[in-house]
Amino acid sequence: AVAPETRQLVYGCGGTKAINATYLQQAVKDVIWGVDELLSQHSDYVHWVVEDLMRFSLALEAVGRTGPVPWEAYQALWTVALEALAHGLVQAYSAARGCSAE
Repeated sequence: AVAPETRQLVYGCGGTKAINATYLQQAVKDVIWGVDELLSQHSDYVHWVVEDLMRFSLALEAVGRTGPVPWEAYQALWTVALEALAHGLVQAYSAARGCSAE
């Protein structure tokens, strides 16, 4: 029961680097959230997040080519990366200007 928790701590350093939280917060803050300003397509920061996750995936694939990566390690890295993304988005949205229909 200790191994999964230890894995999260050990692999946490690599997983949290999948997303640049500082850039994410600034990019979300720069969005104009007025109802009449919102586009029907996603904002630029969404494209950036997808690219960051793709780079992280490619980096994991590169590591896998040098030697086997245990499935548990792979899962732990992605879990930490996605938790970091969720945390970064919550922080960014909470700091963003509000949206109003007025």
